[in-house]
Amino acid sequence: MMMATNMMTNVVPHNGVQNTAGLWRELEERVECARDRTDVTVYLGNDWGNDGSNDYFKASHGGTTPDRIWRVHVYKSHPNKAFAWLIPNDEVAKRNDDFAYRVSLKELKNALSDDYAWPIPLTWKDASSEKDPY
Repeated sequence: MMMATNMMTNVVPHNGVQNTAGLWRELEERVECARDRTDVTVYLGNDWGNDGSNDYFKASHGGTTPDRIWRVHVYKSHPNKAFAWLIPNDEVAKRNDDFAYRVSLKELKNALSDDYAWPIPLTWKDASSEKDPY
């Protein structure tokens, strides 16, 4: 089920360790487990930053690499409560580093550029200090 619902063309360079064994992967697996109990809405995106040292595919594909990646989980069982993360797009954030990279919606929005099309209501309850229920 996870492979079917998360299958897509990888259009953004994502650190391989983070994608397969880091906190990002942990959060993908958490969403998959939560789906057995409740509906989950996941918002995610990129913080492009200005670190050119990680733009490995600029010459070959013409694209830059985001410096950080972000995601927000909203569970139907916990409506209008947002669990948010801002994760470096490198090997640093490990599977068990949940709270080290948790942020409030306000912190997340402020970390992104002003021209970013913000999709999430800032009126939702901040759950940055709460344990993710799944």
